[in-house]
Amino acid sequence: MGMEHARGSSSETPDGTPTAPSRGSRALVLAGIALALGVFLLQVVWFWHYTNDDAYISFRYSRFLAEGRGPYFNLGEHVEGYTNFLLVLVLAPVARWLGPDAVAPAAKTVGVLSGALALVAAAWLAQRVLRHAGSGRGTAALGGVLAAGLVGVDPSFSLNATSGLETTFFSLWITAGVLVGTLEATRGRWLGSGLLFAAAILTPTPDAVTMALVAGPMLGLYVLGILVALVFGRRSKSPEDDDSDADEDEEDDAS
Repeated sequence: MGMEHARGSSSETPDGTPTAPSRGSRALVLAGIALALGVFLLQVVWFWHYTNDDAYISFRYSRFLAEGRGPYFNLGEHVEGYTNFLLVLVLAPVARWLGPDAVAPAAKTVGVLSGALALVAAAWLAQRVLRHAGSGRGTAALGGVLAAGLVGVDPSFSLNATSGLETTFFSLWITAGVLVGTLEATRGRWLGSGLLFAAAILTPTPDAVTMALVAGPMLGLYVLGILVALVFGRRSKSPEDDDSDADEDEEDDAS
């Protein structure tokens, strides 16, 4: 038992490659995420004055819906002119309870919170993908930090977070859906990914340029993950690795 415990707590993989301790990896990820969030929020402050003209279309639909006139832009004209159904529904209670003037700040706040959560989800997703691809804890932690950094330093992402539109709102749902899907695959039970993807479907945007700008960091993360996995190679699995993965899943459950 003592020998097994010593081997299980070793700081090296079976092939001798050093790995960072679990607490050290977690501290690195948290510090990296905090730094990326700080950069993201600094850009948000810089861009806060910006509100996209198209956002006022959604604001008007939300106001009419809150007033009981239906989701229409003009009375008597039954035209669906919005591209963000779920956001319109979210903003309708704001217009109802706080008044029309509160809708724009509320939409911008939703965008910023969604962007921040999407950043955290991207970091967590990158860490899990690299870990299950065979990378060590240190490499996976570094991948998580890089993922957060790619999102946090992207000025277009911060700009769209303050625009009043659904771009970061959609990014949150789709990133969270993929993240929860990986958790479901690992743990063998449903955790709600379908609901997250359904929310993403209800929050569409047909603007290909905007979506390309938001997808850029995600695509860079995907390519980076492949390159890291190729460089470091796939570790040979051992009982100690299985125990380590099981411990990580238990830590995720506890958190």
